[in-house]
Amino acid sequence: MNSSTTLRQLNGLDPTPATLDGATLILVDYQNTYTRGVMELAGWQPALASASELLTRARAADTNIIHVVHDGGEGSPYDLAAEIGQIHPAVAPLPNEPVVVKTAPNAFVGTDLGERVEAAGNKQVIVMGLMTHMCVTFTAEGAFLRGNQPTVVADACATRPIRRGVVTRGVGYGLQAPSQIPPPKALRRRARVAAHRPRPRPAPRGCRSYGGRGRRMSYRAVHAHRPKS
Repeated sequence: MNSSTTLRQLNGLDPTPATLDGATLILVDYQNTYTRGVMELAGWQPALASASELLTRARAADTNIIHVVHDGGEGSPYDLAAEIGQIHPAVAPLPNEPVVVKTAPNAFVGTDLGERVEAAGNKQVIVMGLMTHMCVTFTAEGAFLRGNQPTVVADACATRPIRRGVVTRGVGYGLQAPSQIPPPKALRRRARVAAHRPRPRPAPRGCRSYGGRGRRMSYRAVHAHRPKS
């Protein structure tokens, strides 16, 4: 199999991206949450600029547009009642554009997003938003599992820096990342050292260990040295 062959091609799926005149545009979590503070994303400015440009084109093409926001509750970085949880002004919804409130990464879970997509009559959906590896991925996957054909706009997405390395089962208990697992040469060296390490000799039969430090005396010898009362 050619290494460039995609799973979509293997499954006979159409690789042609969706068009604005035949799809529903879903904007996911373009909230101020990701533009500042602890949740600020790398590259959110160019992603937001691309999203704003595409949103303008979608409105001009009379595309069905749906905004999605995440509700994390009062006092959280996703507090919809606070300015931090509001949609960024660059892609703020118009009065006639619905806003779906979600509480899970997949925007189709526990919301009416699916009904809204079906009401628009478009099988294709265009997904863009924040963060790429979380709500954008899960929402695109949710659309696919529903029978829709999702297209993700990479230039209009951003995410947090992700540590590289797949977590694998380590040498000891639990899980370790590859960077934490010693190389094979080091493991072999440890095994050789352990094999040549002197081991304590077992005590002869009928004897017990007393006194520590490897000293062994028989039960009779110990009692012979005890003072008589």
